[in-house]
Amino acid sequence: MLSDIFAPVTPQLEMVHRALAASLRLEGITDPTRPVLTYVLGSRGKQLRAALVLIPTLGEKAADSGDRSRRAIQAGTAVELIHLATLLHDDVLDEAGERRGRPTLSVLWGNKNSILAGDYFFARAFGILAEINCPALLNLFTSAIATTCAGEIEEHQDSYNMEISEENYLQRIGKKTASLFAACARAGGLLAGKGREEQAALERFGYNLGIAFQLTDDLLDIIGDPNQLGKPVGQDLLQGVYTLPVLVALAEPATGKRLRRILARGLDRNNLEEIRSLVANSQGREATRQMALEYKTRALRELQALPPGPVRDNLARMAQFVVERIF
Repeated sequence: MLSDIFAPVTPQLEMVHRALAASLRLEGITDPTRPVLTYVLGSRGKQLRAALVLIPTLGEKAADSGDRSRRAIQAGTAVELIHLATLLHDDVLDEAGERRGRPTLSVLWGNKNSILAGDYFFARAFGILAEINCPALLNLFTSAIATTCAGEIEEHQDSYNMEISEENYLQRIGKKTASLFAACARAGGLLAGKGREEQAALERFGYNLGIAFQLTDDLLDIIGDPNQLGKPVGQDLLQGVYTLPVLVALAEPATGKRLRRILARGLDRNNLEEIRSLVANSQGREATRQMALEYKTRALRELQALPPGPVRDNLARMAQFVVERIF
């Protein structure tokens, strides 16, 4: 259970949640604006990224540990705002109708308000990061966001491309997802005062964890239950984004031929289930599962650079949780 993994940092995650709400209680936010912004906070996500920042600070006994904890909570708040901003923009790009079991902001208030709300959350995130007064931390997250955007651009440029290689796919999800996971884990090490080698190991852990997370998400988009996921499935397919399960299925002689024929005609909600069934019953399902496990193993390997203790243990349990969602 995620609640067990997060138990050591639950008080800090609660502070992050309260800080998110407080970020909307600023002067200049008028009554017509506030409901648009507060709606996004009405359904809490998993807070994985905030936890990645907070867990590396566990067990710190330095004289300034209180200040380090405060700054980690600020950074955790900032990264959750960054994540919310990317979700709001993604919902517009993907024409998504549901997120976390509720209508998306773009459905209720329109695409313009969704984009502007995302911009607002980005601005608040960088305001909080500036308050921490750590240039290295600020550079870490600005670089991660730039990389994330580059990955999203590449994904949309490759829409409906059935010839994407596995290597290109992994590079793309490394940019759009894993880069922020990596920044979060390294930020936690930086704020905890860990040495360069441990910070680098945490960054590599976060990157591999992010790849495993996205692989799992991409498989769940094919085989998942929308009621459990809190969002529709098959969204990537409808947007012409062909993920690893689909790419592997396309490479199979018989299944690939059928898939190519249907995709060439044009995919819509009428034939979506047929495509999902074909991919779910192909080698793509097991290949994606195995690759997610491989990246989980790579993530765990990086933790060996950390001393035994709560940081290593809880990060290892987080890695296990990420891939267990598909079993």
